[in-house]
Amino acid sequence: MAVSLALLAGSGCFAWQWYAKETLTSRFTKTTCIVTGKERVRTDASSSSSSRPQGAVQVQYRYAVDGRSYTGRDKSSWTPDFTAVGRLHDQIEVGAGYRCWYDPSDPRDSVMFPTSDTFVAGLGTFMLLFGAGLVFFVSRQLEP
Repeated sequence: MAVSLALLAGSGCFAWQWYAKETLTSRFTKTTCIVTGKERVRTDASSSSSSRPQGAVQVQYRYAVDGRSYTGRDKSSWTPDFTAVGRLHDQIEVGAGYRCWYDPSDPRDSVMFPTSDTFVAGLGTFMLLFGAGLVFFVSRQLEP
């Protein structure tokens, strides 16, 4: 029973990640945004749901829809891996064009990082590995 629940929970977390991204990118319209600014942002342990400080990259950008100019701001997923935050920050070039999405019913609403929370992905990975470990352990116990 615990094995099934762990595998189901892990699969559910991954399914939610996929659903959230697919729903957003299918409902929103893809365009090219020009990055106008970027910065590393950080939380300390007391202000986040995690027990460790976390970082992300926040990007400001501009884009046009039907000849009208808009600006947006988005943040990558929070992560405790500050090396990954630094790499992403270094990869994004101010003045360069990147893929982003806007809501056709309200073009002021836009995203550049269409992902869900890193916590959900981490929980899904843990639950899948935990469930697989339980399957292995139980199968070894049942061998004659």
